Amino acid sequence: MIEMASNIDTSFCSRAPVSLGRPAAASNIPETCEIVEVSEIRDLLEYNPPQPFSTSAVLNYCQRKMILPYTRLLGLLGLRPLLGDFNDQTLALSAINKIHLFFVTCFLIFGYVMQLFTCYRRDTGFSYVKSSGIDNLIQNHHQHLTKLKETTETVCDGSLFLCYILPPLLHLCAFIQTIYLLRITDNEHLQTLFEKVFLLTSRARGAKTQRVLLRRLRIHVILSVIWLLWSLVAQIFLVCTSTIKMVSFLPQMSYVVHNSLMGIMIASTLCQDVVHCLVVSNYCIECQLLMSYVSSISERVVEKSLSLEVAMKEMLEFEKFLLYLNENVSPAIGLLLLLSTTRTIVTTLTVIHPGFLYYTIDAHSFIVIMLLIQWASVSIAPLVSAAYVTASSRNVRTMGMKIRVRPFGFQDVPAQKLDSFMTFMACHKGVAKLCFVPISAGSLGAVVAIAALIFLISANVS
Repeated sequence: MIEMASNIDTSFCSRAPVSLGRPAAASNIPETCEIVEVSEIRDLLEYNPPQPFSTSAVLNYCQRKMILPYTRLLGLLGLRPLLGDFNDQTLALSAINKIHLFFVTCFLIFGYVMQLFTCYRRDTGFSYVKSSGIDNLIQNHHQHLTKLKETTETVCDGSLFLCYILPPLLHLCAFIQTIYLLRITDNEHLQTLFEKVFLLTSRARGAKTQRVLLRRLRIHVILSVIWLLWSLVAQIFLVCTSTIKMVSFLPQMSYVVHNSLMGIMIASTLCQDVVHCLVVSNYCIECQLLMSYVSSISERVVEKSLSLEVAMKEMLEFEKFLLYLNENVSPAIGLLLLLSTTRTIVTTLTVIHPGFLYYTIDAHSFIVIMLLIQWASVSIAPLVSAAYVTASSRNVRTMGMKIRVRPFGFQDVPAQKLDSFMTFMACHKGVAKLCFVPISAGSLGAVVAIAALIFLISANVS
């Protein structure tokens, strides 16, 4: 190509306009010519379009930018091996990783027990009941800001099983299920999905598409950090503004021991929130990757940089990843969603309670609002992500019909192949599910409308 370009006349001359009716040879106006080098033409963008990245470069970029930082973050809480990888586990590394997982689990269980001993509820804070040896229940009092008078007993307010035992059990079951998913079963699923998406997005618009994908994934991480900081501030503020008492059957403790246990309980509660946040973030990140996966397939088919046969194979791979998300990842999310939704409802009922924020805005009111925002946000995130995956799957179903009706760029493709592709895409029914319930934008809108209606009715009736 360069040899052919060297034989082309690259002198561009600007001549004066020649009048019609005059012979061209009679014009005595001199020509002004400008010589352009062949190398300058080759340097132009339209003569030197950007080439797609190589497979090894894309995989190394994906491994360095996303997979390694994410697996290290999961390893801190025992969801992945802390040291080494699954393929290079020696006896010493395996023992260290198991001991680390054991300590993380014990630390979480210690936090559950301390929350029971201090009557600490994650939706309303420290909650006690005044009682005596003669009268079992005299007065219900939620301890947030004011101090309790000395009584013969300190009893936790609310149902012992539903308020203090069942929520830690749900959280622990979700933690164990995630460990089983990421450490025992198909532990390379997330890495495979990362690589698939990065390879697919490296062909259409290359670095631009990958930068957008990385920006979105980093937004998930930033929002998770903000949620954790919000949770930590709410806990510290709650502990500082409340008088904390132990249950009556525990022995009296010194001031130093009491404060040390409270500090350990705050650290353990933060660890519980980190587990909660990581499990939800893992689900949201997989949803984002699946959305990018199916969108890239649609874009590349329209741009004709992906053949129809390969596109159908990629859609089958997408259905496998979606099935894995619905059957393996969603159970742990379902447990945590049940937990966070219950806490959101409890804090909402506290907000619409008569007298809340009517007279003064105290520390108790501020804490309840912070807890409402905390649990509502972590409940909405997986539902919105699942709805986006469902919407992306439904959008790609119309691609086959659009190509068949308006085959611009596919005139050379036989009609039988277009018909087969249209039928295949029409049969695709990808739906994201949580607790085996299909999630879509329409269903979420209906739930939000019903919840808003109930909220307004309850607020006006009360």
